[in-house]
Amino acid sequence: MKLKRPPIEISKDEPFKNDQLGRLAHAKILSEFVRSLDEPFVLALESGWGHGKSTFIRMWAQSLQNDGHVCVYFNAWDADFSGDPLIPLLSEVTGTLATSGFTSPEISAYIEKLKSIGMQVAKRSLPVAAKILTAGVLDLDAFTEKSYAEAIEGMLKEKFGEYEASKQSVEQFRNALENLVERTKSEGKKIPLVFFVDELDRCKPPFAVAVLERLKHMFNVPNVAYVLAIDRRQLEESIKGVYGQGCDASRYLRRFVDMAYHLPEPQPDQYVRYLLASTGLDQALANTTQDAYADKHFIEVFALLSRFFGLRLRDQEQAILLLSVAWRTLKKGDQVNQFVVALLVVVKLAEPETYLKLKTGLINAPEFIKRLESNPEISKYFRTNYGHGFWAYIVAYFGEEGDINALVADLSNAAKQPSASEETKERSFRMLRILRGGSRQDWMRKLASRLDIAESFSTPAPQ
Repeated sequence: MKLKRPPIEISKDEPFKNDQLGRLAHAKILSEFVRSLDEPFVLALESGWGHGKSTFIRMWAQSLQNDGHVCVYFNAWDADFSGDPLIPLLSEVTGTLATSGFTSPEISAYIEKLKSIGMQVAKRSLPVAAKILTAGVLDLDAFTEKSYAEAIEGMLKEKFGEYEASKQSVEQFRNALENLVERTKSEGKKIPLVFFVDELDRCKPPFAVAVLERLKHMFNVPNVAYVLAIDRRQLEESIKGVYGQGCDASRYLRRFVDMAYHLPEPQPDQYVRYLLASTGLDQALANTTQDAYADKHFIEVFALLSRFFGLRLRDQEQAILLLSVAWRTLKKGDQVNQFVVALLVVVKLAEPETYLKLKTGLINAPEFIKRLESNPEISKYFRTNYGHGFWAYIVAYFGEEGDINALVADLSNAAKQPSASEETKERSFRMLRILRGGSRQDWMRKLASRLDIAESFSTPAPQ
């Protein structure tokens, strides 16, 4: 059994071969849209944090490359240690173009020209030294009001000259980039060049805003399409962090984004199935519970509860990591129930206070079941064969003796009724077999303690 899932491999020949979220259809739609563009265009690919945007755009980028497009990938979070994003942006563009298989000396010359002009712009963007602070004057008493005025006038002239030079350099940069992209077309590459910007919403607010500004003012040229993979809510918070809470962040963002495409939230069961198989937990569940279908039941309940409690993909991955660690602390003969495992680990991550009540026996089991039943999807599951078992296990593991005895009495009476259907009798007997074992809180506490121990092997908190 592996401690955590291996990185998702993106096959060069079949980029979506390991797509666990069924997103190939979205890539096809977006590819057709991007191919229709010949003007500067910025597309925001929107989805919540931890919903698999990064993996999707890497798969999509490889697919576009296979079709003949040049694709640049820029991880903004990896670069936000630098003050000005221009240098890392320029590095990714020129580096990608230099390794895209072009043999023409003209392409190489264009790349070097773009790099040279970009470096000039970056240099001129540095704050002009406040020469007034030194001005070569050692005798401060002799530094008269006239000297101040002359120094300020000289500095203003220098700033004006720097502005004019910077403006000219930016225009030269855009022309060079436009010519370079056009030249790639004559070398057999398809238009547009697609520039992917990832992890922008995880950057320090000033850097995130600076990336947007640089893209807008310097890289906004024909035949280049930009794809910003973002969590809009988080990015808007970054914008407010720079311009103040009173800033209309949504309106500000619309200055940079031409159109948005919402990547639907994936179904939890798709991803969890992959996580269990890739870590070996599916087999571990079957071996520990003596239930050949334990992984199936775990996935079903885990997915239901993840939707109910709002776990994101990265939360789900953290949950499976937690279980992988916990499994290594189990002793031979320890009792594990797949339904209870799923419930505990989801609630632990989603609602720590509720988890504390569950493991200490302070939760009212019938009331907790009512809360779950308020969700139509879970209510429907409770009416299935295995759903009856899940219901009974909640009472057996988390309920008081009085709760268990009351439910046993109700089920026994229901099964004895002359009018009871065979389905009702079968359901009652199934639940009674679970409940007549008495309270299982001791086993539940042991399982919870394993999860708590696993949590001591801390992982970085979600950003």
